[in-house]
Amino acid sequence: KVTGLLRVRVVKLSNERRHRKAILIQKYIRRYLAMHRYEFIKTEALLPVQRSIRVSQAKIEVERLRWHAHKQDLIARTMWEGACRIQERRAAVRIQAYQRMASQRHWYMRMLFRALPRIQGMCRVYHARKAFQACRRGTGPVLQRALRALTAARRRLMHRAAFVIQKNWRHHLRDRPHFNNFLALECS
Repeated sequence: KVTGLLRVRVVKLSNERRHRKAILIQKYIRRYLAMHRYEFIKTEALLPVQRSIRVSQAKIEVERLRWHAHKQDLIARTMWEGACRIQERRAAVRIQAYQRMASQRHWYMRMLFRALPRIQGMCRVYHARKAFQACRRGTGPVLQRALRALTAARRRLMHRAAFVIQKNWRHHLRDRPHFNNFLALECS
């Protein structure tokens, strides 16, 4: 009976050993297959996926760079056009200002040459009439003296004002050579 138990025990142990060895072999095979599958996925199966991802990322980057370049080109073009428009406006304003200045000066000089003799004549007539009326009333010498003193002071003041205006005007014309050229062109 002992031998039968021993035999059963030996068979059980050998079955357990075989079972453990089979499990160990299965583990090794599964490990080998898993490593082989992992290497395949790592080296060869991922390449097309990586390639497609890289291609799509490269396309996105190229589109972004194209858009950026296009945007920079548009900005540069609009800035250039804006600068040209500003320069054209400034030139037009300058030409218009010179034209207005020339026409105003022409009108002023024409009015001056027409009106000045009349104004001077009217002033002379006025002063002569006043002097005559003062003499007629009998207070001629007193009024004449007062009038001479008053007109002399005013005349000095007017001469001084005219001198200052002429001096400033000549100074202004001397500093603006383009204006003199413009008048020379207009007169010819």
